[in-house]
Amino acid sequence: MGLACFAFVLIGVPLAVYIRPSGKAVGISISFALFMVYYGFLYSGVHLVRKGLPIGPFLVFLPIGLLVLLGAVFLYRVVRR
Repeated sequence: MGLACFAFVLIGVPLAVYIRPSGKAVGISISFALFMVYYGFLYSGVHLVRKGLPIGPFLVFLPIGLLVLLGAVFLYRVVRR
């Protein structure tokens, strides 16, 4: 799960650039929503792995892949600005 830290940094840096200091509530809301989605997928995947279903490992690593992809898109937009 070490890649999750990298994924959250990829998301956090562009969001810090997009959201101005006066929009702290928006930043906190987006961070909390991302956190809840990430851990929702993670725990669902772990639960399915424990049940022995083959889709479980996919769901465990799906949120990391989505966050890295979303972070890369955000970072690309910030750099192109």
